[in-house]
Amino acid sequence: MTKYKIYLDNCAYNRPFDDKDQLAIRMETEAKLKIQEDIRQLQQIAVKPKDSLHLACAIESGCRYFITTDKALLRKAALILEINVINPIDFIRIEEGAEWKR
Repeated sequence: MTKYKIYLDNCAYNRPFDDKDQLAIRMETEAKLKIQEDIRQLQQIAVKPKDSLHLACAIESGCRYFITTDKALLRKAALILEINVINPIDFIRIEEGAEWKR
């Protein structure tokens, strides 16, 4: 699994306090708050902070699957409704099954 690091600088954190009369500022504010909220929801179910960030990015970008070999994260997968958290073997099984149905 490729891991991504995301760094929200002070400008991103302060964006919600800027004048929202400009459309771009309003949109950036909403996007930043959405990312922050996604991370908080995931941390509430005891997902590690770095895993929360990865999951939030995958969810926000519209991924259907989050593939991991992290057993603790896989155990908590049932609590994560926005994305399918699965291991690589199950993903291949699903994809091979889809190939046979085409």
